[in-house]
Amino acid sequence: MNAVSSQTFPKYLRLQNTLDFKRIFAHGYRENLEFIKIISLENSFEFPRLGIVAGKKNLPKAVLRTKFKRVLREIFRKNKHNLSSKDYIAISTKKIKDIGSSYSGKDFERFIEGIH
Repeated sequence: MNAVSSQTFPKYLRLQNTLDFKRIFAHGYRENLEFIKIISLENSFEFPRLGIVAGKKNLPKAVLRTKFKRVLREIFRKNKHNLSSKDYIAISTKKIKDIGSSYSGKDFERFIEGIH
């Protein structure tokens, strides 16, 4: 794997299937961070996968939802080699309304650093 391909975020690292989301919501381990909730569950692959839920209720503007997802994907992409083979769902919480566009993802970064 060359340096460029190791820095991408390919589709196979994303949770896209509704059944996967339902399985993780039903059986996953939950952890509350400062601005997001993380639900994780072991998967049968040799790599981690990420799904993001950014609801209109917590992030009413599309620009904020897009930025939230972009920040989390970037942190995941940079740290995917440190993660075990689990599926992760990151969910925005009500508290994120207060900071809106200034969300930097530091709580998610600390969560990832605490895993390994």
